[in-house]
Amino acid sequence: MRPCLLGKRELAFLKLKVFVSNFFAKDIYSYDMEQSRGLTGNNVTTVLMKQNGWSLQQTADFIGERCATLMASYLSAKSRLSPSLGPDAARFVDALGYWMMGNLVYVLLLFSLCSVKLTCIPSWSFETIRYFGPRHLEVKETGIVNLRPASIIDDSDSESESESE
Repeated sequence: MRPCLLGKRELAFLKLKVFVSNFFAKDIYSYDMEQSRGLTGNNVTTVLMKQNGWSLQQTADFIGERCATLMASYLSAKSRLSPSLGPDAARFVDALGYWMMGNLVYVLLLFSLCSVKLTCIPSWSFETIRYFGPRHLEVKETGIVNLRPASIIDDSDSESESESE
């Protein structure tokens, strides 16, 4: 097999690990915002809970473990990349890693019906009100998220309801 093809395959593998990891991280971060608005049908957190009969804590644990595994896979694959891929490929791989780290710096420790405990150093997901509302800086400082009350609206079954009409 030609080295450049092997390199391209490894780069694709790295990209996949980063994309999946970021998908999980963003959905766990946006869970509270979405559940508080009744928009639960398109968040992997809710989908995993319903599909597997898991609690919110079990789901958060699964996502945390999955993200840790994806990070380990990324680091392992990165260490096996050939220097012959060149400096552009190395910069690209580093950029992927920074993107992944920016979303995974916080590790979920406790996720209960009342709050989420996050620890480690802040990531850019905590720099705006997008995920944690006006208390984003407090969340960044303390690592604690108080879940907002859920809306009555639940969009998780909207497709099946429209299909039955």
